[in-house]
Amino acid sequence: NEAHAALEAARLRVDPEEDDYWNSLTYALGPSLEKYTKEVLQKFGFAEDFEQAMGSVGDARERKSDKELSVALEQLNDIFTGRSESAGLQELAALAEKFLKDA
Repeated sequence: NEAHAALEAARLRVDPEEDDYWNSLTYALGPSLEKYTKEVLQKFGFAEDFEQAMGSVGDARERKSDKELSVALEQLNDIFTGRSESAGLQELAALAEKFLKDA
């Protein structure tokens, strides 16, 4: 699908050995991230800033010591960096749905 193709293309453009790999990868994915996250980001008041939203989720995880958020963020990182296959996507989607309902 289109999102998977964008992710694969971004991975090819970014050196996995660079210190700021995650930020470089999200920058390379920028247009796709905006396209696929726009509705949720607007719903929760982040405008179209995926980086701001991820920062807030990370802050919430630290404040609440939330194990589910920690697992979800680790899975998201694995998906972005290619260390996880799509089998984890269903579990991540379920955690995201729970997060959205609890918010």
